[in-house]
Amino acid sequence: MRVIPFGPLLIHQKIDNTELQYLKNEFLNSDEFETFNTFLPSITKRKRMNPNKGEYNQILKPYIQQYLNVMGWKGNYQLKSLWGNSYDKHDYIPPHIHSECDLSFVIFLQMPPKEFSKIKDEGSINFMYGEQNYWKAKVTPITLQEIVPEEGDIFIFPQNLQHYTTPFLNDQIRKISLAGNIILESYE
Repeated sequence: MRVIPFGPLLIHQKIDNTELQYLKNEFLNSDEFETFNTFLPSITKRKRMNPNKGEYNQILKPYIQQYLNVMGWKGNYQLKSLWGNSYDKHDYIPPHIHSECDLSFVIFLQMPPKEFSKIKDEGSINFMYGEQNYWKAKVTPITLQEIVPEEGDIFIFPQNLQHYTTPFLNDQIRKISLAGNIILESYE
């Protein structure tokens, strides 16, 4: 038997703990929080980070390169944008895609232990692909990946892969993520 890979390439990796702590501190130790002008809801704290900062690129390079290797991309890439999000109770991001880039990623810098969740899959990240209206079909395709991330998880995916997060219901919980966009440059 052979399973044929089909659909968008979504890769889940684990970021090094030292790098994770560095990125988390970079986000937390800044007072430059802002509200972005997007169609997404305003979450508690959001901050743009400099995508050209050498340390960020050095940390992200092996994870992005791993994705590009699996994808078979031989060209270069550029980190286009980078921002952090801090979520409190009821904060979430609705289904959306990213524009003006080729790839996107999200790193979970802080996640509560799973025992703090009140309901199954609370605080999950969800990836949707294809049609969602298979309610009468006897054989249904897999169109949704729902993952409860752990601290240090990084997901890299095509910019047009629809994704969203679900909220936490616990007042004591705080989730922090770092997201970014990547431009693929032409082959060398």
